[in-house]
Amino acid sequence: MPNIPTFTAPFPSINVTDRGEQAFVQEAREIGTLGREGLRVLDEGTRQFQEGAQSALNTVSEHQQYQDRMTGIKTLADMKAQHVTQLGQIQANTSPDDMPNALAQFHQQVGDQTDQWQQQFAGSNKATQLWAQEQASEYKLQNAQKMAADSAINAGNKAVSDIAHTANSISATLSASPTPLEINSGLKLWDQATQTAASSPYLTTPEAKQHVQKEYENMRGQFVENAVYKAIENNPAIADTMIKQFGQYLSPQQQRAAQEHAQSMTQKQFWQNRAVEEDQRRQEKVDANKALTDLTRSTFSMAPGQNGGPMTPTGERYIPPDYFSRALEISKMPGADEGTLRSAVRDAQEILNRQKNGVIATTDPTTYQQLFQKSYNGLTFQDVANAHASGKLSDHDSAMFHQMVEDASHNPQMTDNKRQFETFINTYAKGLIMKSSMMDPTAWEAQRLQQFENDKWQQFQQGIAKGIPVYDMLDQRSKNFIGGNIQQYQLTPDQQLKALTDKAQGGEKPLAPVAPNAPPRNPGESLKDYDKRTGG
Repeated sequence: MPNIPTFTAPFPSINVTDRGEQAFVQEAREIGTLGREGLRVLDEGTRQFQEGAQSALNTVSEHQQYQDRMTGIKTLADMKAQHVTQLGQIQANTSPDDMPNALAQFHQQVGDQTDQWQQQFAGSNKATQLWAQEQASEYKLQNAQKMAADSAINAGNKAVSDIAHTANSISATLSASPTPLEINSGLKLWDQATQTAASSPYLTTPEAKQHVQKEYENMRGQFVENAVYKAIENNPAIADTMIKQFGQYLSPQQQRAAQEHAQSMTQKQFWQNRAVEEDQRRQEKVDANKALTDLTRSTFSMAPGQNGGPMTPTGERYIPPDYFSRALEISKMPGADEGTLRSAVRDAQEILNRQKNGVIATTDPTTYQQLFQKSYNGLTFQDVANAHASGKLSDHDSAMFHQMVEDASHNPQMTDNKRQFETFINTYAKGLIMKSSMMDPTAWEAQRLQQFENDKWQQFQQGIAKGIPVYDMLDQRSKNFIGGNIQQYQLTPDQQLKALTDKAQGGEKPLAPVAPNAPPRNPGESLKDYDKRTGG
């Protein structure tokens, strides 16, 4: 280990002096001046730094403020567009009666949604909040103004709708023979409705109010005019009273027209009442005639028709036990004809007398022709009954003519058919059957013509029932011609001679009738040979 000598030299003496203190002060002065300058520089740098930082912060804030406002503007525009669409739907789909409540709910919704829009800027800076508040307040003001305008318009529409309902109600009340009390009540109701409509805030100008008032006054006049006309139509005698009471609402021309209408309605009612009475009498007559027809048909002996057809008279008549009691009931009917009923009762009595005495009625050819010609021009039940009661019409022919009368009452076409059939008899059959003299035929010729007419009439009716055209049955060229076997009804030369002889001597006897279904004559066959072949 090295030997370190001990340092034993003494410290020098340090004397107290002020030079060090002064130097320190001087140094301190120098350092203080520099320090103050450094501090100043440092303070200036710090200030500039702070200003730069604050400027940067301000730039960021302004950018966020811009973004917030742009977003707010877009959402506000979208909300306004939605409100416009919603209001249009409400106005299009809501009745005037429900419109006030619907508009109130809508505008309340607009206010609530505007408040919600403003609340989204609660975290923004003060300037943005103030901007949002201004935008919301402006839109609320617009909404309030819109609500006031909509309410006024709706009030006007509601007034128009209400008065239209009132007008329809009054028209319905006054459209059915209104009384003066009903007319006065309708006018009072109309005045109240017009006053309500005239006070609507929608009518903002005196000109509009005057126009509406004039229109309503015109409608009042129309109500009165229509009501007076309806009342007059129901009772023309009330015309003077109605015009006197409500003439203030009618012009002189309208009053004259109402009077003329009353005169016209008086005449119309007269003819209407007369037509009703005539219809009633006609129906009463129809009912009585039907009852008499049913009573008469009860005197016919009926048998089933050919080929399962309807029941047809057999040619015999009898009087049922209740005939006269039923006739008495018919006589009490309002539409019963005394003369016709008397003829029917007389006919029934004659039938009973003939049956009691064993007398058979035969048809007088002249009577038959007269009745047949009349059958398509006014043949009556009474004509047939009188002819049969007088013994000039057989039971069979009386049944046939009664059926003609009944058919004619139900089938107007039958009249034309009879006319065509009669033309066929006059132009075709008479000349072939009445060969001696059409002006003065023999009894046998008249008998054969009558039988031909009876047989062909039945065949004619059967053809019509089958749908065969009338012209086809009366055409000699047709296979359906009903006169093809007329030779069967013609007299032979010997019969003609005997008939003329008997006529001259006044002792003609009835000729045996031709069998309706007898076979036709062969081509070239004489009547004498035909009679011999058929046993005629």
